[in-house]
Amino acid sequence: MNICVFGAAMPVAKAYITTTEDLGKTLGAQGHTLVFGGFANGLMQAIGDGFAHGGGKAIGIVPATITGRKVHPVCAKVLSVASLAERKQKMLELADAFVVLPGGIGTLDELFEVLALKLIGTMHKPVIIFNAQGYYDTLLNNLQNMRNKGFIGLPLEQLFTVATTGQEVARNFVSN
Repeated sequence: MNICVFGAAMPVAKAYITTTEDLGKTLGAQGHTLVFGGFANGLMQAIGDGFAHGGGKAIGIVPATITGRKVHPVCAKVLSVASLAERKQKMLELADAFVVLPGGIGTLDELFEVLALKLIGTMHKPVIIFNAQGYYDTLLNNLQNMRNKGFIGLPLEQLFTVATTGQEVARNFVSN
């Protein structure tokens, strides 16, 4: 399965790095392929490191508009695209499922893109929000508030699954 992982490309606290590396190692050992932003920074680096340690393969999708960053060596294939919008489109095409790690504005942009597509019914791939150390608690409360007030037309459980540990995330991808 091609699992697209969205997450921070910034330096972050060690606790997020460790849990992300562990998740990557587990998913790589399960035989999945990582689809991600391709860079060796922040949680992108951690998920790539984990996949490498787990024996997994990766596809990095790198926009030409971002320069000066090192591509992660786990990438068996690197696809160069013109822009961030094209990067998201390529990720959507290649992915069988999505995992959202802690992140900033770019990660939220990617998350909301896939949620909007699920909401309007043009995409049916699973989305797992990795709420490591309660990172997304406030966002999840806001989404529930939007649902309660009628601004989101589907139950949140139909849009995404929340996992609080890497093992919970990985259980979503165990072959039957």
